[in-house]
Amino acid sequence: VDEVRIALNAGGALALRGCLGRFRLAVSDPVGQLLMPALLRRVVIEAPGVTLQIVASGHEVPMQALAGGTLDLAIAHFESVAPDLRGSALYERPLVVVCRRQHPQIHGRLSVRQFVASQHVSIIPHAFVLEEALRRTFVAAGRPYRLLASLQPIGAALAIVAATDALALVTEPIARRHAGALDLQVLKLPSALALPP
Repeated sequence: VDEVRIALNAGGALALRGCLGRFRLAVSDPVGQLLMPALLRRVVIEAPGVTLQIVASGHEVPMQALAGGTLDLAIAHFESVAPDLRGSALYERPLVVVCRRQHPQIHGRLSVRQFVASQHVSIIPHAFVLEEALRRTFVAAGRPYRLLASLQPIGAALAIVAATDALALVTEPIARRHAGALDLQVLKLPSALALPP
């Protein structure tokens, strides 16, 4: 984990120049979009004999694959990590709300009332912690939590948001990366909403 963090920072270097072989990673969709391009650029320079084999990570830690050696590293948002594994936060990014630019009620600013009146698309792996917090927020506002869909691929989730009046919570870099192509608004969460990072 430390070597990956160092590799992602501009000043760090991997000590893998003479290594040959395959390094197997499981990454989530957002990690793949945010971190893998930078990591691959560094690997090409610092470890030209290493091939990264990247597979999709689910929302649970792939314990058997890590313990059995068929996977070297898993990078994703996991609710918890087993005590016999090392876990570390590589980055934290603020969550923002996305909705289609032509949304009939939301135009550049989002109120708590608009937030709780809307349907939501929940993106796994963030879904589990956020859905519970969202349920509490909706109950406090006297509204039912209206979940349109819960899914993992961010591209598919954002395509649903772009084609409906639903909202989704995503990290800001991911939202900005897709906003232009999908004609999405990127909105700050209303300050009255206390959701986990």
